Amino acid sequence: MDNLSLTFLLAWRYFRASKDGSSVSVVTWFSIAGIAVGVAAIVVALAIFTGFRIELRQRVHDIDGAVGIEKLDASAFYWDSEFTASIQGIAGIEYVVPYVTTGAIVTYGAQAHGAIFRGVALKDLEKIPLIEYVTDGSYSAGGFGAQGEDYAHALIGSNMSRSVGVSVGDTFTVFKGDDVGSYLSTGDLPDTITFEISGIFQTGIEEVDQFFVISSIDAVRSIRSTNGSKDVNGVQVYAENSSNIGNLVEQINEVGNGRFPGARSTLIYNRSGNSFQGFSPAMHLELAREQESALLVVLSLIIVVATFGVVASQVVKVQEKAREIAVLRSIGLGSGLILRIFLILGLLIGVAGASLGLVVGFAVASNLESIRLSLEAWFSVDLFPADHFRLTFLPSHPSLAAAIITSTLAIILTILAVSYPAIQASRVRPAEALRYE
Repeated sequence: MDNLSLTFLLAWRYFRASKDGSSVSVVTWFSIAGIAVGVAAIVVALAIFTGFRIELRQRVHDIDGAVGIEKLDASAFYWDSEFTASIQGIAGIEYVVPYVTTGAIVTYGAQAHGAIFRGVALKDLEKIPLIEYVTDGSYSAGGFGAQGEDYAHALIGSNMSRSVGVSVGDTFTVFKGDDVGSYLSTGDLPDTITFEISGIFQTGIEEVDQFFVISSIDAVRSIRSTNGSKDVNGVQVYAENSSNIGNLVEQINEVGNGRFPGARSTLIYNRSGNSFQGFSPAMHLELAREQESALLVVLSLIIVVATFGVVASQVVKVQEKAREIAVLRSIGLGSGLILRIFLILGLLIGVAGASLGLVVGFAVASNLESIRLSLEAWFSVDLFPADHFRLTFLPSHPSLAAAIITSTLAIILTILAVSYPAIQASRVRPAEALRYE
């Protein structure tokens, strides 16, 4: 039998539960359980965090499109339906929605609230995925903010609804004009436009739910006193597949070159400024990625703590097997082979713990929503309140890459943990260990 086979054979022998049921093997299995719990906890936690990040990315794209077209200084620029048709003709583009945006003051009784109005054409209203986040009320495409009515229709965010104290069917007033302050300095009040709330949406992005109002493009142009203009502040471009956005941006730039001067195309998650006047989807997504990395580092401490148990169990095992190690040394096995035996033993513990942790972690992460619902039913408690987390379900997206990184880390830490006991085993002196045999 060669040294490698003998090394694995002895390592496997020390790994197995001993026939006399000694506490050493029990401690070893507790060490495996500790590694498994650490790996499973990281897999589940990262699955939840990744689920939230994917959900956030989807909502950002639903709100602003995968690609945005706007001027560098965020000012309005001319846009014609011919431009929309040109971009719509690019393969991979789902639809194109030009919009007008402006800041305004919303008043309801004695309440006043700043808001960002976005206006879109009535024909584009049903294309905006933001409509899918309407939780109360609905919208009427047939007369949504049509010019000439006594009032326009609007969709507002849930946070704004609570802040102002309005609900579906209520009306609020908005001052017309870009500079309300100039009117107030003269003592005269500007003209107003009345909006009726057709629906309330909840995206889960606080800035959007707090300040965002969607209405018709004519109504928003009335606020800005630019009726009849064809100028827009930006264009939302929705893609069929977000994985090919970079190529679509290049094609949009080629189509728009010289046709809408002053405008630019940019990936939304690389946008340096946007129509929300301070809301940055890129900042949210980048922060989510940084938090995910920090979470992985912090949760890795669970595995580090578990490895202390591995160290303790292997120190005891070396003491228990001291005479056996001495016999092996006496028949010619070198200290290097003894060292490798215990390092392989650590590898077996790490692989067993990581494998068990991956199975448990993926099983829990894949059925997290069902587990949550079952726990809520059993204990009659709301573990995931929608009004706090802004979601009606617990998102979970297990990541194979994160699982591989986690399991590899667990195995490496376990091998490092048994290094000290392995060195101690390799230094056992046969004469001293067998003295009282």
